[in-house]
Amino acid sequence: MVEIIKARHIQILDHVENWETAVKIAAEPLLQGDYIEPRYVDAIFENTKKMGPYYVLAHNIAMPHAGVDDGVLKQQVSLLILKNPVKFSEDGFEVRLVFLLAATDNHSHLETLRNLAEVFSDDALIDALIASDDVQTAANLLNNH
Repeated sequence: MVEIIKARHIQILDHVENWETAVKIAAEPLLQGDYIEPRYVDAIFENTKKMGPYYVLAHNIAMPHAGVDDGVLKQQVSLLILKNPVKFSEDGFEVRLVFLLAATDNHSHLETLRNLAEVFSDDALIDALIASDDVQTAANLLNNH
């Protein structure tokens, strides 16, 4: 099985103040690991201002991302698991899983999306991720599904 997300790129928090904080926290492991530049996070915020939170895919799931030329250095995904949901818009879904995607090109972007689509379509896996109390359990769930 493909390693979708490394344990060191997963964080679990009780709650965040707002969606902007969720994006910043989700991006932190990728910033620290030199997968993305700070401008990538800025591009996510700019895109959200222009187009709204188009990356909120379903109840509990958001996948914030920007373009491949917006400061991606290396392909990677991080995950922020929230025990209490955050909304990315007033009338939008409540989100507990924030998958931050950084793709270096459109081909790798599609391959990562294909792998994540399997995760997103598995309600039992989504519930198990939300219930996870430690990052290694969450990583095992993702990478062994």
